[in-house]
Amino acid sequence: MRFFNKGETLAYEGEPAETLFVLQDGKIGIFKNNKLITEISGKGSIIGELSLILNQERSASIIALEDSSVLEIKVTAEDLIVKYPEVALQILKNLAKRLVKTTNQLSELKNNLPD
Repeated sequence: MRFFNKGETLAYEGEPAETLFVLQDGKIGIFKNNKLITEISGKGSIIGELSLILNQERSASIIALEDSSVLEIKVTAEDLIVKYPEVALQILKNLAKRLVKTTNQLSELKNNLPD
């Protein structure tokens, strides 16, 4: 378990992704180019998984928006599937939900554009 004070950075945009985080308490912000993209506050929320799965540098910074505690799991995507299948399944579900949400938002945006 790691504790981050409000304003502390869990991970920086552009750095190698070697860990993912599971939020236990608090609120975390995802920042792209120093702009807040989304806030995460649900206990058990998995954070930082995209870059880990893609084996790429972090695509965004992860910053505590309030005092927060997280589990930090150092793992490769392959080991995640083998050692933590329940976490891998939750990640798949979360990614699917995000894709549906984004698809719906894009559809609404397209429907509201003038012909």
